[in-house]
This record gives sequence, structure tokens and C-alpha cells, in this order.
Amino acid sequence: MQNSPLSLRNKFLVALPTMEDRNFDKAVTFICDHGDEGAMGIVINQPLELSLPEVFKQLNLPNPIELPTTSVLKGGPVKPQRGFLLHTPSDHDWHTSMRVTDELMLTASKDALESIAQGDGPSNYLFALGFAGWSPGQLETELKENCWLTIDADFDTLFNQPAEARWNSLYEKMGIDPGTIAVGGNA
Repeated sequence: MQNSPLSLRNKFLVALPTMEDRNFDKAVTFICDHGDEGAMGIVINQPLELSLPEVFKQLNLPNPIELPTTSVLKGGPVKPQRGFLLHTPSDHDWHTSMRVTDELMLTASKDALESIAQGDGPSNYLFALGFAGWSPGQLETELKENCWLTIDADFDTLFNQPAEARWNSLYEKMGIDPGTIAVGGNA
């Protein structure tokens, strides 16, 4: 996608408490790409009841190193059977890597997981099933309708905070009490 000056790439979308779409209830979505063709992101705070070692087992990947029992994330409602690895750059040139920023890549290939299994993967990563996608103009409309707040993405939120704490943490960072946000009505 062609990036525009108004691109939300490398931003977090933080769902307002009034979000009506259950897929994005209290969601924090990292925007990987945003341009004239639409937007694509990964929800980073909805853990599934599935761990990364379980995914490796399902994919018949050897697991010679001790993997963290980090939960796999529900990355969004689009292609929920497809895995996406959001990670810091590494020395590998995986088949489907997309550079999001100088510090972040998005990869959707099994060879990245094979590298992790061999202890040769990126130093920081999140693994999600599915992604969030918006057609041209759709995200802009949702922003005008006050579905989302935006804030610059940061390394600590992505890789150091527990997934379940990210939504509240970003509201704190913005200085907003989500309990004070009311649903708009008709007069």
C-alpha cells in the first residue's frame, strides 16, 4: 500500500469503551499498513487459549529450545487460520516479511517459526492468528465516528507488557479514564 502523510502506520488504535463490534471490544490494534488501498493491523491484546508451543506442536515443528508459554493472540477477524509474526528485525530474509518500520517487521511464513524453534529467530516477537483489515476509507470513517483513539506505538507496550494490560495502560498513558466516556445519544 502507498503510505500517505496521514498514514496511521506504526500507531495503536485503542477501542473506545463504546465500541459495538465484539471483535474489537477493548481492543488495541497495531497498524502495520495504511494507505489508499485500506489498512491492515494486528490486535495485540486478545490472547487465545493457545500457547506458542502448542502451535509448534500442531505444525509439527521441532521444539529443541524452551519456548515461552506466551499466548497466541487473536490478531483480528480476517483469515483467523493464518499466523502473523510481528517482530524486531533479524538476520533472516523470510519469504513474506514486510517492513513496518526500521524496528518492526511483519512475517506470515512458516520459516520464521522454524527459526524461532531453532533458537535463531527474532529477539522480540508477538504471534497472532488473523488480522484486522479495513477497505479504502473504512478506517477513516470509523475514526470520524469515534470508534477509536490513536496513539504512537511503542516497544514497551508491544513486547514488555502483558497482553491483558495493554488497553488500560494506553488509556493511562493518554490520561483518560475510560469509565468517563459516555455513549452518545440522540436529542
